[in-house]
Amino acid sequence: LGDSISAFAGTIPEGNDAYYTGSNSGVSNANQMWWSVLCTLTGLVPLVINGWSGSAVTQLEDSDHVNKVPMSSDARCAALDDGTNDPDLILIAGGVNDYTYAESAQSEPLDWDGKTAPTLGNSFTEAYACMIKKLQTNYPDAIIVALSTRFTMRGTDNGYTLTHTVGSNVYTQQDYNNAIRYVAEQMHIPYIDVSNIGINRNNMYPAYAQDSSTVPTHPNANGHMLMGRAIANKL
Repeated sequence: LGDSISAFAGTIPEGNDAYYTGSNSGVSNANQMWWSVLCTLTGLVPLVINGWSGSAVTQLEDSDHVNKVPMSSDARCAALDDGTNDPDLILIAGGVNDYTYAESAQSEPLDWDGKTAPTLGNSFTEAYACMIKKLQTNYPDAIIVALSTRFTMRGTDNGYTLTHTVGSNVYTQQDYNNAIRYVAEQMHIPYIDVSNIGINRNNMYPAYAQDSSTVPTHPNANGHMLMGRAIANKL
């Protein structure tokens, strides 16, 4: 369940927006995607890759993303089976777009006590909890794993930490990863940190991404290989 980093054309549900086409961002075929690398290394078999380019955990409100169905929606949380088989393992790979495109309070990593019933629309933290709860209800036998966001160059690069402003509040990408980890702990599911796997602001372009030298975002084949290996090892 993910965003553009998981969305290769022809491998995602019909109607979902793809990012990777086979002729962009240094990824020529689906076998180079992080989830394919992961499956090759572990023996896992892909069931459904519910990636949607530009989507977030929350509903983004800006004009470019308002039509992107969020990962916490009822529809996407119920679209991880093939009609015959339910998933044994669900990996959640989202949060980057919440961090980089948030224009409303619901995308802020606000506090949640882990006890009050989470509500969609209140915050990123609660939306993430709602998403996990829906997945647990729909697929009670699946192991659900929350992944941190991977390093990205979006936001304001002050040389050390990327920051993003929502209203009067300034957040770092680590704030969002802290929120994901906290929710995972409260919902009793595993959390895997892939934010520090060897990709950083000094080497991301052009070694691991080639979209842009100023805001490299989407991993190339090398970046996907690194992600797939790291997740396989930690999984």
